[in-house]
This record gives sequence, C-alpha cells and structure tokens, in this order.
Amino acid sequence: MPSRPRLPRLLCAAILLALASRPCAQDQSRLQACVDSCSAALSAGAYDLAMEQADEAMSIALTLEDSSAVAEVLVKRSSIRMMRGDYNSSLRDLQRALRIYEVRKDEAGLATVYTSMGSIHYYDRNYARAQEYYLKSLAIRTRSGKPGEVATLYGNIGSVLEEMGRPDSALAYHRHHLSIRRSLGHASWIPVCYTNLGACFDKLGPIGQCPALPGGERGPQWPRGCQQPCKRIRHGRARRGPPERGAAIRGHTDLRASTRPGAGAR
Repeated sequence: MPSRPRLPRLLCAAILLALASRPCAQDQSRLQACVDSCSAALSAGAYDLAMEQADEAMSIALTLEDSSAVAEVLVKRSSIRMMRGDYNSSLRDLQRALRIYEVRKDEAGLATVYTSMGSIHYYDRNYARAQEYYLKSLAIRTRSGKPGEVATLYGNIGSVLEEMGRPDSALAYHRHHLSIRRSLGHASWIPVCYTNLGACFDKLGPIGQCPALPGGERGPQWPRGCQQPCKRIRHGRARRGPPERGAAIRGHTDLRASTRPGAGAR
C-alpha cells in the first residue's frame, strides 16, 4: 500500500507559525486602532473617551510585551492627564516612558518625552525646569536634523524666557524660530512668531535695534524699524494657558505646527 506524501518539515513549521502569529497581528491592528482613536478624541477635547482608548491600548501593549508601544501609550496618556490638569500623574507616565526610551536608546522618544515634560512644567509655572527639559530636547532634535521640531523648541524656550522676565533673551529665540519657519515656508506660523516677538518688544519698551540671532546672524528686518510688528499685533496678543496640549498657547507648542503647546513637537 503506497504511503501518503508527507509535507516537508519546514513547510509544516511555516504553517504553524502563521497560525500562531495571526492573533498577534490582530492585536497589533487593535492596538494601532486604539492609539489612533485616542489621538482623535484628544484633538476633539473628548478626554474621557481618549482615556478609555489609551487604557485599552495599554492593556494590549502589555499583553504583547511591546515596550515601544507601552512608551508611546504612556506619552499619549500623559497628554490626556495634562489637559485635565493632573500634572503629577502626567509626569509619572512620562517618567515611565523615559526609562523605557533610555533602555532602548531611542533618541526620538527621549526628545518627545523631554518636550512634554517641559510643557507640563511650563503650565505648572516651574519655568526653570521647563527650560531645562526643552534644552535637552533641542540638543537631540538639532542632532537629528529636524528643523520643524527645532523651530518649535526655539519658540517654546523663548516663551519660557519671557515668563522668567528675560524678554531680551527671549527675542533671540523667537527670531530664530521665525527665521526657520520662513526658510521652511511655514506661512501659518509667521503670525505666531510675530505675536511672540511683539510681546517681547512690549516688555522691553523702546529699543535701538533688533537683537541678533544666536551665532551672530541678523534676523529679518521689518519696515520702519523693529517695533513695527509690535504695533501691528499689540492688541492681538495670544493668551497662554493649558486648554489643550500641543495647541493651546499659540507660540508655545511642542509637537505639531498646529496650535498647542506641548506633542510633538513637529
């Protein structure tokens, strides 16, 4: 009686591996869906829904033993907690994420965490700590060659220096921010930069000439002298506060070139 043909062992192993990995792939898809839903809810200001999605994403990430995903969700969750005004819990999440990124030697992750920590300390009015973390993030972002994130951090540091009563120092950072945004063609950021510059000029009063950018480079010259932008926007100053991470302060942003402090950064 002829024997039945046997499947090669390697083929059998491949089939078994594919069957075993199917649930993992499904979990990865669920994880990404939860993270995306969390981001959308956070942007819409639906913080309860955002937290539900973050908690579900965290559960999946822990089940998968995916440390990178755990750190990402921790950063998301810290954003929600910050927007709720729970700064201590937000910082605890970021410190957990920081430890993960340090072990993984993930510089992009470290920069994101440092920026977020800076934003929390900014809102908590601990400006010296905010500056410390923003400078750490700036060093990483500068090495990685990401001018958009570098520009955001210059703006953030400028805002911190304003709050510390150092508008003269803040001017240099805000002007560097403006210079980078112009070079990148980020037109929506130009009014933000002028608003921050105008705030500094208001605090300084009459001055003779515009300060130089870091490194000695002269900033863009405005018609009719340096105080002209101040006159245009004096009555349109942006108010700073923590209505939404990454977008709130107009000029004190962290992740995205949209509107809020924080994110991002980007």
